[in-house]
Amino acid sequence: MDALVSARKSTELYPLEREFHLKIAQFAHCARLEEEISNLGILDLIFPVSIQPAWRAHRLIVNALEARDPECADREMRAHVRGGLRDALASVRDADGKHACGCK
Repeated sequence: MDALVSARKSTELYPLEREFHLKIAQFAHCARLEEEISNLGILDLIFPVSIQPAWRAHRLIVNALEARDPECADREMRAHVRGGLRDALASVRDADGKHACGCK
């Protein structure tokens, strides 16, 4: 998977990223998350920011699911979400390169 990510443009990987998140929501029987992913297009905002770490996180999540380890899968999914939020927030900067929120 890492080789695929390295070899292709992130815009070409967006459909796979979206499909991964939709499948997780479907497998979890989480209709609200599935609806949010489908309708809001939130992945458009965060996808280009963190493609490499996201795909590594996906591999860890899939490994946990394949091992039938729900605690590990939960831990890896939460870490993935925190990382995505951190990356998205870090990308919000003003013209001087400072964080838009005013923090250091």
